[in-house]
Amino acid sequence: KATAAARVSTRVDSSPLAASHSFHSPHHGAELCFTGVVRGLEQGSPIRGICYTAYLPMAQARLRALAEETAADHPQALIYIHHTLGEVAAGQASILLAVATPHSAEAFAVSQTLLRRLKLEVPIWKKPIEALDHP
Repeated sequence: KATAAARVSTRVDSSPLAASHSFHSPHHGAELCFTGVVRGLEQGSPIRGICYTAYLPMAQARLRALAEETAADHPQALIYIHHTLGEVAAGQASILLAVATPHSAEAFAVSQTLLRRLKLEVPIWKKPIEALDHP
C-alpha cells in the first residue's frame, strides 16, 4: 500500500489550472473532479473577479498536510488539489480538487472534507475586484 504522502499531490501557485484531472487507476471506481469558479457577485455586489494571495510557504505546507491527513483517514483515496493565486476573473476557476476512491460515496465525502478544511485552514486570502461600472 502506498503511504498517504505518496497518494497526494498539491499545488498553490499562480500557474493556470488544468481543465480536469484524472488518475487513470484500475483500483478506483469513482473519480470526482471539483472545480471552484469565481462568482460574479460578492456579498450582493457585482465583481469582475477575485485576487487570491497567500503566505506561500505556510499555504503550501498546510494544504499538503491536510491532504495527507485526509488520505491517511481514507487509505485507498488518491487526492489532487491545485489552488491558483493572483487575479481570477468571474466565471473562471480558482481551484481544482480531484479525488479517486473505490466507491462514489467516499469520493464525495473526501471532497467535501477537503474543501471545507481548505477554506478554514489554508492561509489563502481573497480580495474581490469591484466591477468597473459599479459605484
